[in-house]
Amino acid sequence: MRDVPIAAGWADRAGKMAWGLLAVQIGVAALGVAYWRWEAAGNGSFETGRGLQPGGGGGPFTIETGYRVAEPIARAWSPAARLMAVSMQFDWPPDVATTTTDVPPTGWMIYTFAAPQTGGARGEGARTLSLVIDRQRGGLLGQGEEGWAKSPARSLSKATYPISSNTAILAAELTAGTAYRRACPSFRHLTRVTLATLLVPGSARDRGTPDAPDSSEQVFWIVTYEDARTPSRHDVEVRVNVVTGETSPVLTGPDTCQS
Repeated sequence: MRDVPIAAGWADRAGKMAWGLLAVQIGVAALGVAYWRWEAAGNGSFETGRGLQPGGGGGPFTIETGYRVAEPIARAWSPAARLMAVSMQFDWPPDVATTTTDVPPTGWMIYTFAAPQTGGARGEGARTLSLVIDRQRGGLLGQGEEGWAKSPARSLSKATYPISSNTAILAAELTAGTAYRRACPSFRHLTRVTLATLLVPGSARDRGTPDAPDSSEQVFWIVTYEDARTPSRHDVEVRVNVVTGETSPVLTGPDTCQS
């Protein structure tokens, strides 16, 4: 694996930000895995027994259009709900094209919202709601709720930016993704996309000034690829600035079929 140098500490911060919400999302994503296996076996419509809501059609859904499904559910859960994290997961077909022009319609999105805790002894803390939205029909596959001792410090102001999630995926494909998948398509078919707010290395906030201007932070699409033989490791990671479209490859992965 080859690492492409970036500003020191940036990758570590991105990882730490994600861990706080990861435990909640893992349990919710299990419903998405069950859904994918059910449909892959040709069993038709998937039923969870509860929590499943039919989508309005119009797929395949992107992170942006899926947010229109998730937000009303979150507002009904709590009028004060704010978006904390969003990610999308999908599988590529086994035939790797020379140039990628479309994103496959498979997989699902996970949206996590946070709201102040209600009913506590001192009115402190927060709770989060994670929603799994099917990409093909926009249906709610499942949801999970978790309580927190402290409210998460960061949030996302929106899910739509000048550079769309699909554009970011195609940029990642051009940068490193297509070559990585083509080297071993049987194992390298899973891609994840995450929206993240990161501190600009060397900025005032990065140096420890919490009240510095918002220019100390930038929002990125983080596109990752993995090999099914090593599912706990990201071989390719590409970051795309949501405003400028600037692409920063962090990991470019092996160009052979080695695991």
